[in-house]
Parts: sequence; C-alpha cells; structure tokens
Amino acid sequence: LVQMVSWVNIITIDVYFNIFYWFRVVFVHLIPCVMVTVLTTFICIKLRKLEVRRNEMLIAKKRLNLEAEGSSSSNGGASNPDKVCCPLRKRTRRKESRRYLRENRKFRDAKSTTIMLVIVIVLFLLTEIP
Repeated sequence: LVQMVSWVNIITIDVYFNIFYWFRVVFVHLIPCVMVTVLTTFICIKLRKLEVRRNEMLIAKKRLNLEAEGSSSSNGGASNPDKVCCPLRKRTRRKESRRYLRENRKFRDAKSTTIMLVIVIVLFLLTEIP
C-alpha cells in the first residue's frame, strides 16, 4: 500500500490531487503556451517591421542609383559618352543585379524560416492544449 505524507492526510487526498491537477495545468501547459504564443507574435511583428524597413531602404537605394546614373550621363563634355560609360555601367549593373538577387535570396530564406517557425509553434500548441 501507498502511504501519504501527513499533510496530505490533513487536507484529504481529493484536495491534494485537485491542487496537483490545476498546478500542472497552469504551470506546465497554460503559461508555456501563452508565452510561446506571445513571443511568436512579437517575432512576427518585428520581422514585418524589418521587411517594411528593408523595402524602404531598397527604394531609397534605387533612387540614389538613378540619380547617380543621371548625373554621370552628363559626362562633363566627353566626345562620345556611350563609349566611355557603357562598359563600366554594364558591369556595375551586373554586380548590382547579383547583389540584389543575393539579398532577395537571403530575405526569402528568412521569410520561409519564419513561416516554418510559425507552423512548428502551431503544431506544438495543437498537441499541447488538449
């Protein structure tokens, strides 16, 4: 037979198991699930703000590139601006497009990681809540 500690006998075994059950529900299931949900929400909000900021920076960068391109096309009175500027401009455009593709790939990878994180957390919550 199992013997209980004296204080369990004082409060009765039904009250003890009721306290144990609710302690487990609150501290093992409810609080961790709420914390995971809140922290995931914060992560998603922060990532959304970073996405907006990144887009704003890319737009500003494109404007600066267009302005720089416009000012370099004046070329200060060179006889044939196409022969002087075009090979260099094509190379810089290729480098910029490669850099843009790399940045785009990094951004896409970060976004897919975030989606995967949200899916894992939803699956965790679905298994943990019931």
